[in-house]
Amino acid sequence: MLTIRETIPDLDCARICAIQNQFDPEPLVAESYVEKMKVVPDGWHALRLTALLDSEVVGYSYLRRNSGMHRDVFLLTLAVDDAHQGRGYGDVLLNAVLEHTPKLGAAKLVPMVRETHPWAEKFFRDRGFGLMLSLRESLLDLDCFEDAGLVLPTGYRLVRWSEVQDSEDNRKKFADAFMAMDADEPGTQLLGGMDRVSVERDAFDPDVCDFDLLYLVEHNSEWVAHHQVRKNEPGSWETANITFTGTVPNYRRRGLARALKDIGAREAKARGAKRILTHNDSSNAAMLAINRKQGYVEEPGWLLMVREL
Repeated sequence: MLTIRETIPDLDCARICAIQNQFDPEPLVAESYVEKMKVVPDGWHALRLTALLDSEVVGYSYLRRNSGMHRDVFLLTLAVDDAHQGRGYGDVLLNAVLEHTPKLGAAKLVPMVRETHPWAEKFFRDRGFGLMLSLRESLLDLDCFEDAGLVLPTGYRLVRWSEVQDSEDNRKKFADAFMAMDADEPGTQLLGGMDRVSVERDAFDPDVCDFDLLYLVEHNSEWVAHHQVRKNEPGSWETANITFTGTVPNYRRRGLARALKDIGAREAKARGAKRILTHNDSSNAAMLAINRKQGYVEEPGWLLMVREL
């Protein structure tokens, strides 16, 4: 008999990661993810549910809204183990989530589904969810990467994260720059973005930050562009992952993003990376064009769907 209960990280994490990794190209590692499951950052609203068949974890859901998102919008992850598909367990999980949405104040649910899993898209479409936008997934084969040797324009300076001191001024400076770069991204406009506290925490808190190579461009003492590359899987540079590339609006079309992406690719390759993975919204034509020039090949990515409650 299928039962639904709140997730118990220490008991459920390994199976949840195994199920997530059946469809997510950015694998979760249970040994490190379990601690993240236990923490709900200040200002966040989160609900984790686990589906059990007898004592076996066969599915889970994760509903969350960070404090920078629109107050009525919640992201939803919902998954059932491949071996237990087609038995209605997804409906049971979704109904359990919907029972909690009124007290959370959720008016819109936004699941992310893989384009390579058309049955997941069909599941949500059949239950009233419509397509909102897509995230294009692109891969750069570093064996074929031709380093253009790009340099920053005169008057612009590369700042490595190792140079940045953890101070109140730098926290504010970084958050101001990040939020300015991200504000007009389509997904941010539709969902709401990261809040200032979360941006500072993710960049400066050693217990949660996950960057390896983080670069800033400085002009007139201000940070005007940012690029971040990390290992896709802890402990291995086989595949690198770009987590963010952005430029403050007034400084775009000066080659800053392309130069940073070349530096990141060059240094990831020097660390042993064979490929780099990146995601971009389907309407972000400028960044997709930069990707193509650098040699990225688009592959199926993620679909963001939405249902108004």
